[in-house]
Amino acid sequence: FNFTEATSITTSAGQLTIDGAGGVVINEDGDDEDFRVEANSNANSLVIDAGSFGGVGSIGLGNGVVTTAYLRIAPIAITSTADASYAAVRVAPVGVTVPSGTSPVVSSLHVVEPVISATGTVTVAATVYIQNAPTEGTNDYALFVDAGATRLDGTLTASGGGALTGTWSDLGPVTTIDINGAVAMDGAIT
Repeated sequence: FNFTEATSITTSAGQLTIDGAGGVVINEDGDDEDFRVEANSNANSLVIDAGSFGGVGSIGLGNGVVTTAYLRIAPIAITSTADASYAAVRVAPVGVTVPSGTSPVVSSLHVVEPVISATGTVTVAATVYIQNAPTEGTNDYALFVDAGATRLDGTLTASGGGALTGTWSDLGPVTTIDINGAVAMDGAIT
């Protein structure tokens, strides 16, 4: 440990207390020393593997790290609360105040394209990749937008024999689908 200010460290009943640290640095020398936090029944609630990815390190939440992702969120099997929704990750900000002026984008999640330097071949590159949809529900979706407008700027490609369906009866007798850009469709529109 490296502390940035005068510090007192005490232990009591198996608990470690650090007061007045101002800041705490773990593994200041950058050695290949891993860090792990356990929960009641999960030995890998938080895992930091200092040596993975050539010393860049990687993080595991709920499970160990893997060699295919910098951050892995993979909780062990759990029992959800009855009659309640469940999510492995929930982004629920408490609010943001926008001062005078303009904030071009305010969002709960902002994902930026990966920076890829490939000497080999990349078959599929995606900013967000959804591997599959669940199959256990009454209704199963790989992506579900429950409310609000959905905007896609760019090309929309639907393939794999899927169908584009929708009900626009609430729009009145005239229904318009405004497509501003290219649409490639391999499937049915109903």
